[in-house]
Formats: sequence, structure tokens, C-alpha cells
Amino acid sequence: MKTRIRLFLLCCLYQVALYGQRAVYTEGVYSNIKELKGNVPFATPDLAIIHRSQEQIDKFGGNNYNIFIKGDSASVRKIGKKYFAVSDGKTLFLNCRKLGIGFGFTDVLASGRYLAFKAYLPQHYVDDVAGYGALFGFMPVMSYPDMRRYDYNTVQFPFLWTLDIHSGRAMVLTYGGMLKLLESHAELKEAFINEKEKGAEEMMLLYIRKLNAL
Repeated sequence: MKTRIRLFLLCCLYQVALYGQRAVYTEGVYSNIKELKGNVPFATPDLAIIHRSQEQIDKFGGNNYNIFIKGDSASVRKIGKKYFAVSDGKTLFLNCRKLGIGFGFTDVLASGRYLAFKAYLPQHYVDDVAGYGALFGFMPVMSYPDMRRYDYNTVQFPFLWTLDIHSGRAMVLTYGGMLKLLESHAELKEAFINEKEKGAEEMMLLYIRKLNAL
């Protein structure tokens, strides 16, 4: 019970801090990571951003958002094939297809050098994530080439990911991976290790933000 209360309080504090300090990206579409790093969108079309229901994700796979040009719902494929990211001026949405993580867009939860976000993987990758994470901390997308192919009619599970905008690598983030990110920052790493809820996603997101602030 006490653990649940601590997690709840941590989540509340995390939400206040996270959304109060998240970087703002200029409204528009970004065709590549270079434009994203420079905060210079390729174009500013009038877009519709539609949140997909959990039922849709469970049934068809993919991620949380579909994005298309207003008045042209068929353009969802064009947007998905062409653009790396989209911003509505408040929230940044990453194109999971460009990262090799199914289809659809997902909203960025923390920004800086390391973009943190949630994205879905099919059920049969769950053990791979756990095993790879235990050995290496991260599971790079390219470690499993068929992960870049969309799996239909499979149960989907959300995982916490990071995208290093310097290298362009997207990885599932685990506790071991968090330690590797903090390797060059001894004090921050020690503080993370000493946290009671260090394995919680909320805690890892909090330290991603701290790392980005350095």
C-alpha cells in the first residue's frame, strides 16, 4: 500500500514538472532528424491529429495517433511515409514508422538530447525486451530486423523508449539502460540508484529530464 502511495505521489510530481518544462517545437512537419534538432519544420500544413483508442490499438496494432491533412483522411499514409515528426506547437509527435516501431505517431514525454516516448511492441517481443535489457540495458530496434515489419492481430504492449537525436538511435529503455545513460554523470547516477522506485517508468522519465538539463 505504501509503495502504491509513493508511486502515485511521484507520478503527480512528475506530471507537474514534466509538462511545465517540456521543450516547445515550432508547429509544422519535420522531414528528418536534422530539421527536428534545428527546430525548423519543413512545412506547416493544416493537420488533424486523431488519438486512437486502446481498442483500435489492441485490434489493429500500431501506436497512439493518426495524423493527416484536414479534409483528406487518405493522406494519413502520405504523412506516415514522408515525415519524421509533427508538432502542433504544444506537443511533438514522433513517426514510429520512421523509427521502425510499427505505424502511427506517439507523443514525446520528455525532450532534449534524449526524447522519451511510449510505443507499442507485439507480445512475442516482451521476453526479448526483458532478456536484452538485462544483458545490455537497451534493446536497439535494429537488433531484431523483423521488428521493423508490422505484426497484425497480435496483442500490443507499451514500452518506454528513448531517441538520441545526436545518433538517431531509438531504443527500449530499461533500468540497466538508464544506468548506461548516466555513466558519465556519477552524482546523478548515484542518486538514481538510491531511489526507492528506480525501476518505475515515472522515475526513469524524471532522470531523463534531469539528464537533458545538464
